[in-house]
Amino acid sequence: MFIKKTDYYLNKGNKGAIVYRNAAGKTIELKREDFSSDEEFEHWKAWSDEDYHQEENATRRTTRKNWALNEYIDMYVWSASAEDLLLERQDKMNNVDKVVKIKELLTETQYRRLWLYCVLGLNMRQIGEKEGISTSGVSNSIYGAKKKILKKLGNLTK
Repeated sequence: MFIKKTDYYLNKGNKGAIVYRNAAGKTIELKREDFSSDEEFEHWKAWSDEDYHQEENATRRTTRKNWALNEYIDMYVWSASAEDLLLERQDKMNNVDKVVKIKELLTETQYRRLWLYCVLGLNMRQIGEKEGISTSGVSNSIYGAKKKILKKLGNLTK
């Protein structure tokens, strides 16, 4: 279950020492006798096991989410400046603000139908079947929602 040669595996597998790697990559062992008491050793051993465990879990989650991007990761990480990342984050926040404003303008039904149509990609017939109304009813609702958005906020879809 554990990936061998990780810090977590090395530390967890050695019950009598706290194992870590220094900056040069050399494995160091702090043994029980290096501590002033058994209680102190047990405290720091438990802490290091938990810390390495959390670190490994975080690495696994990231790896699972990004495995398909591995071939592009170097190109992206090394080409994006801090300013680019900040601007990208601001753009995302602006988009969230726009969605909130749009949601405030529309009725719950209009927002739901517009979301199903634009975001989830359902066609008007599918939405009508799902909600038990005619396709023209869905079309009128979506058209009305778009009209409200353009009137109040301008053309945000560009």
